[in-house]
Amino acid sequence: MLRGRICRSGFPGKSTHTSVCRSGFPGKSTHTSVCRSGFQGKSTHTSVCRSGFQGKSTHMSVCRSGFQGKSTHMSVCRSGFQGKSTHMSVCRSGFQGKSTHTSVCRSGFQGKSTHMSICRSGFQGKSTHTSICRSGFQGKSTHTSICRSGFPVKSTHMSVCRSGFQGKSTHMTVCRSGFPGKNTHTSVCRSGFQGKSTHTSICRSGFQGKSTHTSICRSGFPGKSTHTVPRQEHPQFCPTCWGGDKKRDGV
Repeated sequence: MLRGRICRSGFPGKSTHTSVCRSGFPGKSTHTSVCRSGFQGKSTHTSVCRSGFQGKSTHMSVCRSGFQGKSTHMSVCRSGFQGKSTHMSVCRSGFQGKSTHTSVCRSGFQGKSTHMSICRSGFQGKSTHTSICRSGFQGKSTHTSICRSGFPVKSTHMSVCRSGFQGKSTHMTVCRSGFPGKNTHTSVCRSGFQGKSTHTSICRSGFQGKSTHTSICRSGFPGKSTHTVPRQEHPQFCPTCWGGDKKRDGV
Protein backbone atom coordinates (compact mmCIF):
# COMPACT_ATOMS: atom_id res chain seq x y z
CA MET A 1 0.00 0.00 0.00
CA LEU A 2 1.75 3.15 -1.22
CA ARG A 3 -0.86 5.90 -0.80
CA GLY A 4 -4.06 4.88 0.89
CA ARG A 5 -6.37 1.94 1.32
CA ILE A 6 -9.85 1.77 2.73
CA CYS A 7 -11.25 -1.69 3.12
CA ARG A 8 -14.10 -2.86 5.27
CA SER A 9 -13.72 -6.60 4.94
CA GLY A 10 -11.47 -9.14 3.30
CA PHE A 11 -9.06 -7.15 1.13
CA PRO A 12 -6.35 -9.72 0.30
CA GLY A 13 -4.58 -7.76 -2.44
CA LYS A 14 -2.55 -4.76 -3.35
CA SER A 15 -3.26 -1.19 -4.32
CA THR A 16 -0.62 1.33 -5.32
CA HIS A 17 -2.81 4.45 -5.09
CA THR A 18 -6.25 4.20 -3.50
CA SER A 19 -8.43 1.17 -2.98
CA VAL A 20 -11.86 1.20 -1.45
CA CYS A 21 -13.28 -2.23 -0.89
CA ARG A 22 -16.20 -3.31 1.21
CA SER A 23 -15.88 -7.06 0.91
CA GLY A 24 -13.75 -9.66 -0.81
CA PHE A 25 -11.26 -7.83 -3.02
CA PRO A 26 -8.79 -10.61 -3.93
CA GLY A 27 -6.85 -8.82 -6.67
CA LYS A 28 -4.71 -5.90 -7.62
CA SER A 29 -5.35 -2.28 -8.45
CA THR A 30 -2.65 0.13 -9.55
CA HIS A 31 -4.65 3.38 -9.29
CA THR A 32 -8.12 3.36 -7.76
CA SER A 33 -10.32 0.41 -6.99
CA VAL A 34 -13.75 0.61 -5.42
CA CYS A 35 -15.37 -2.71 -4.80
CA ARG A 36 -18.30 -3.64 -2.64
CA SER A 37 -18.12 -7.40 -2.92
CA GLY A 38 -16.13 -10.05 -4.72
CA PHE A 39 -13.68 -8.12 -6.89
CA GLN A 40 -11.44 -10.76 -8.40
CA GLY A 41 -9.15 -9.30 -11.02
CA LYS A 42 -6.91 -6.45 -11.95
CA SER A 43 -7.46 -2.80 -12.68
CA THR A 44 -4.74 -0.45 -13.85
CA HIS A 45 -6.64 2.83 -13.48
CA THR A 46 -10.07 2.86 -11.85
CA SER A 47 -12.25 -0.06 -10.93
CA VAL A 48 -15.60 0.14 -9.26
CA CYS A 49 -17.20 -3.16 -8.52
CA ARG A 50 -20.15 -3.99 -6.35
CA SER A 51 -20.16 -7.76 -6.61
CA GLY A 52 -18.33 -10.50 -8.45
CA PHE A 53 -15.84 -8.71 -10.68
CA GLN A 54 -13.80 -11.46 -12.29
CA GLY A 55 -11.62 -10.03 -15.02
CA LYS A 56 -9.40 -7.18 -16.00
CA SER A 57 -9.90 -3.51 -16.65
CA THR A 58 -7.16 -1.24 -17.97
CA HIS A 59 -8.88 2.13 -17.49
CA MET A 60 -12.17 2.18 -15.61
CA SER A 61 -14.43 -0.66 -14.70
CA VAL A 62 -17.72 -0.35 -12.90
CA CYS A 63 -19.37 -3.62 -12.13
CA ARG A 64 -22.21 -4.36 -9.79
CA SER A 65 -22.34 -8.12 -10.07
CA GLY A 66 -20.67 -10.90 -12.01
CA PHE A 67 -18.22 -9.15 -14.34
CA GLN A 68 -16.35 -11.93 -16.09
CA GLY A 69 -14.30 -10.47 -18.90
CA LYS A 70 -12.07 -7.66 -19.96
CA SER A 71 -12.52 -3.96 -20.50
CA THR A 72 -9.84 -1.71 -21.90
CA HIS A 73 -11.48 1.66 -21.25
CA MET A 74 -14.67 1.78 -19.23
CA SER A 75 -16.95 -1.03 -18.24
CA VAL A 76 -20.12 -0.65 -16.26
CA CYS A 77 -21.78 -3.90 -15.43
CA ARG A 78 -24.52 -4.61 -12.97
CA SER A 79 -24.74 -8.37 -13.32
CA GLY A 80 -23.23 -11.11 -15.43
CA PHE A 81 -20.87 -9.34 -17.82
CA GLN A 82 -19.18 -12.13 -19.73
CA GLY A 83 -17.21 -10.75 -22.63
CA LYS A 84 -14.98 -7.99 -23.80
CA SER A 85 -15.38 -4.29 -24.26
CA THR A 86 -12.69 -2.09 -25.74
CA HIS A 87 -14.21 1.31 -24.96
CA MET A 88 -17.32 1.48 -22.81
CA SER A 89 -19.62 -1.27 -21.71
CA VAL A 90 -22.67 -0.83 -19.56
CA CYS A 91 -24.46 -4.02 -18.70
CA ARG A 92 -27.03 -4.73 -16.07
CA SER A 93 -27.37 -8.46 -16.52
CA GLY A 94 -26.01 -11.17 -18.77
CA PHE A 95 -23.74 -9.37 -21.24
CA GLN A 96 -22.16 -12.12 -23.30
CA GLY A 97 -20.33 -10.74 -26.28
CA LYS A 98 -18.04 -8.07 -27.55
CA SER A 99 -18.36 -4.36 -28.00
CA THR A 100 -15.72 -2.22 -29.64
CA HIS A 101 -17.11 1.21 -28.70
CA THR A 102 -20.12 1.46 -26.42
CA SER A 103 -22.33 -1.30 -25.18
CA VAL A 104 -25.24 -0.87 -22.84
CA CYS A 105 -26.98 -4.04 -21.89
CA ARG A 106 -29.49 -4.68 -19.17
CA SER A 107 -30.04 -8.40 -19.60
CA GLY A 108 -28.94 -11.16 -21.93
CA PHE A 109 -26.78 -9.45 -24.54
CA GLN A 110 -25.41 -12.28 -26.65
CA GLY A 111 -23.72 -10.90 -29.72
CA LYS A 112 -21.49 -8.22 -31.06
CA SER A 113 -21.77 -4.49 -31.42
CA THR A 114 -19.21 -2.40 -33.25
CA HIS A 115 -20.38 1.07 -32.20
CA MET A 116 -23.15 1.33 -29.64
CA SER A 117 -25.45 -1.35 -28.37
CA ILE A 118 -28.15 -0.89 -25.79
CA CYS A 119 -29.95 -4.03 -24.89
CA ARG A 120 -32.22 -4.67 -21.97
CA SER A 121 -32.90 -8.37 -22.44
CA GLY A 122 -32.09 -11.11 -24.91
CA PHE A 123 -30.06 -9.42 -27.63
CA GLN A 124 -28.84 -12.23 -29.86
CA GLY A 125 -27.31 -10.75 -32.98
CA LYS A 126 -25.15 -8.04 -34.36
CA SER A 127 -25.42 -4.30 -34.57
CA THR A 128 -23.03 -2.16 -36.55
CA HIS A 129 -24.11 1.27 -35.26
CA THR A 130 -26.73 1.52 -32.54
CA SER A 131 -28.97 -1.16 -31.17
CA ILE A 132 -31.42 -0.66 -28.37
CA CYS A 133 -33.26 -3.76 -27.36
CA ARG A 134 -35.29 -4.40 -24.27
CA SER A 135 -36.17 -8.04 -24.79
CA GLY A 136 -35.61 -10.73 -27.39
CA PHE A 137 -33.74 -8.98 -30.18
CA GLN A 138 -32.70 -11.76 -32.53
CA GLY A 139 -31.35 -10.31 -35.72
CA LYS A 140 -29.25 -7.62 -37.23
CA SER A 141 -29.45 -3.87 -37.31
CA THR A 142 -27.19 -1.73 -39.43
CA HIS A 143 -28.10 1.67 -37.94
CA THR A 144 -30.50 1.90 -35.03
CA SER A 145 -32.73 -0.75 -33.57
CA ILE A 146 -34.94 -0.28 -30.56
CA CYS A 147 -36.83 -3.34 -29.47
CA ARG A 148 -38.55 -4.08 -26.23
CA SER A 149 -39.61 -7.67 -26.82
CA GLY A 150 -39.37 -10.30 -29.53
CA PHE A 151 -37.68 -8.55 -32.46
CA PRO A 152 -36.39 -11.51 -34.55
CA VAL A 153 -35.66 -9.73 -37.84
CA LYS A 154 -33.56 -7.19 -39.63
CA SER A 155 -33.75 -3.43 -39.72
CA THR A 156 -31.62 -1.30 -42.02
CA HIS A 157 -32.24 2.11 -40.43
CA MET A 158 -34.27 2.38 -37.26
CA SER A 159 -36.62 -0.07 -35.66
CA VAL A 160 -38.53 0.49 -32.47
CA CYS A 161 -40.48 -2.48 -31.28
CA ARG A 162 -41.90 -3.19 -27.88
CA SER A 163 -43.23 -6.70 -28.40
CA GLY A 164 -43.40 -9.28 -31.16
CA PHE A 165 -42.01 -7.49 -34.20
CA GLN A 166 -41.56 -10.20 -36.81
CA GLY A 167 -40.74 -8.53 -40.10
CA LYS A 168 -38.61 -5.96 -41.74
CA SER A 169 -38.36 -2.22 -41.52
CA THR A 170 -36.26 -0.13 -43.87
CA HIS A 171 -36.60 3.25 -42.13
CA MET A 172 -38.36 3.46 -38.78
CA THR A 173 -40.66 0.98 -37.15
CA VAL A 174 -42.31 1.41 -33.80
CA CYS A 175 -44.26 -1.58 -32.65
CA ARG A 176 -45.45 -2.41 -29.19
CA SER A 177 -46.94 -5.84 -29.72
CA GLY A 178 -47.43 -8.41 -32.46
CA PHE A 179 -46.17 -6.81 -35.67
CA PRO A 180 -45.60 -9.81 -38.03
CA GLY A 181 -45.21 -7.92 -41.30
CA LYS A 182 -43.33 -5.26 -43.17
CA ASN A 183 -43.12 -1.52 -42.85
CA THR A 184 -41.24 0.67 -45.27
CA HIS A 185 -41.33 4.01 -43.42
CA THR A 186 -42.83 4.41 -39.97
CA SER A 187 -45.16 2.17 -38.04
CA VAL A 188 -46.29 2.71 -34.51
CA CYS A 189 -48.34 -0.10 -33.11
CA ARG A 190 -49.11 -1.00 -29.55
CA SER A 191 -50.81 -4.34 -30.07
CA GLY A 192 -51.54 -6.71 -32.93
CA PHE A 193 -50.29 -4.86 -36.01
CA GLN A 194 -50.42 -7.44 -38.80
CA GLY A 195 -49.89 -5.86 -42.18
CA LYS A 196 -48.02 -3.27 -44.11
CA SER A 197 -47.62 0.46 -43.80
CA THR A 198 -45.82 2.57 -46.36
CA HIS A 199 -45.68 5.84 -44.39
CA THR A 200 -46.96 6.09 -40.84
CA SER A 201 -49.16 3.75 -38.89
CA ILE A 202 -50.15 4.23 -35.29
CA CYS A 203 -52.15 1.44 -33.81
CA ARG A 204 -52.81 0.62 -30.21
CA SER A 205 -54.62 -2.68 -30.60
CA GLY A 206 -55.55 -5.08 -33.38
CA PHE A 207 -54.44 -3.35 -36.56
CA GLN A 208 -54.78 -6.01 -39.27
CA GLY A 209 -54.43 -4.38 -42.66
CA LYS A 210 -52.66 -1.73 -44.61
CA SER A 211 -52.13 1.97 -44.21
CA THR A 212 -50.54 4.14 -46.87
CA HIS A 213 -50.24 7.42 -44.93
CA THR A 214 -51.33 7.64 -41.31
CA SER A 215 -53.52 5.32 -39.33
CA ILE A 216 -54.47 5.86 -35.72
CA CYS A 217 -56.34 3.01 -34.16
CA ARG A 218 -56.89 2.27 -30.53
CA SER A 219 -58.73 -1.04 -30.78
CA GLY A 220 -59.72 -3.56 -33.45
CA PHE A 221 -58.83 -1.94 -36.76
CA PRO A 222 -59.04 -4.87 -39.26
CA GLY A 223 -59.01 -2.86 -42.50
CA LYS A 224 -57.40 -0.11 -44.47
CA SER A 225 -56.90 3.60 -43.97
CA THR A 226 -55.39 5.94 -46.53
CA HIS A 227 -55.22 9.16 -44.47
CA THR A 228 -56.05 9.99 -40.85
CA VAL A 229 -59.12 9.67 -38.71
CA PRO A 230 -58.99 11.79 -35.54
CA ARG A 231 -60.55 10.05 -32.58
CA GLN A 232 -62.44 13.13 -31.45
CA GLU A 233 -64.26 13.41 -34.81
CA HIS A 234 -65.29 9.77 -34.90
CA PRO A 235 -65.84 8.66 -31.31
CA GLN A 236 -67.87 5.71 -32.53
CA PHE A 237 -64.71 4.20 -34.00
CA CYS A 238 -62.37 4.70 -31.03
CA PRO A 239 -61.24 3.58 -28.64
CA THR A 240 -63.00 0.22 -28.68
CA CYS A 241 -65.12 -0.32 -31.79
CA TRP A 242 -63.13 0.70 -34.84
CA GLY A 243 -63.49 -2.05 -37.43
CA GLY A 244 -64.79 -3.19 -40.78
CA ASP A 245 -64.97 -0.96 -43.86
CA LYS A 246 -66.58 2.08 -42.25
CA LYS A 247 -65.92 5.43 -43.88
CA ARG A 248 -62.67 6.85 -42.57
CA ASP A 249 -60.67 8.02 -45.61
CA GLY A 250 -59.83 11.60 -46.45
CA VAL A 251 -60.66 13.04 -43.06
